[in-house]
Formats: sequence, structure tokens, C-alpha cells
Amino acid sequence: MTLFADVLSVGLATAVASLPLLTAPAALSTACAVLRGAREERPATAGRYFALLRRRMRAGDLAAGALVSAGVLLLAVDLALAGRGCRVRRCSPCRPPRSVRAPS
Repeated sequence: MTLFADVLSVGLATAVASLPLLTAPAALSTACAVLRGAREERPATAGRYFALLRRRMRAGDLAAGALVSAGVLLLAVDLALAGRGCRVRRCSPCRPPRSVRAPS
């Protein structure tokens, strides 16, 4: 039962550490390392998790989090613009040119 509680505490600590999206890659990789260590009889506690997270926080992890955040933001903007449809007055793909008449 203690392993369940330890894994639950590591999961909650990971969720808290991932709230700022920039730290999500480091938080997830640290959780994997802590839980992998539980198989080797090392403690899987939230305290060990945060100690490892402080050591593992590198510029590359923050850059990966920034890149993922920028990608998600770009996707959200793209979907919002696509959802608006073609409402621009001069949008040629939406309607045929005026010089071409439809066959009767």
C-alpha cells in the first residue's frame, strides 16, 4: 500500500510541477526517473522527486517546454482563424470571380 501512496504523491508532484508549461518536459522525465528507481528499491517520494527535479532542470528542458508551448499556441491561433471561415471581403477562394457566370 505504501507503493501506491508513493506513486500517487509523485503523480501529484508532477502535476504541480507541470502547471507552468515550460517545466512540463523536465517534470515528466523526472517522474519517469523516480518511478524507474522504485523498481531498484529506491524511495519514490515527492521529496526525492523535487530534489531530482531541481538537479534535472536544464536550459534544454525549458527550451523544449517553450517550443511545445509555442506550438500549442500556434495551433490554437490557426484553429481560431480557420473557424472564422472566409469572411474577408476580397477572399477569392470563397466565391467565383464576377466575370464568370454560372451556366443556366
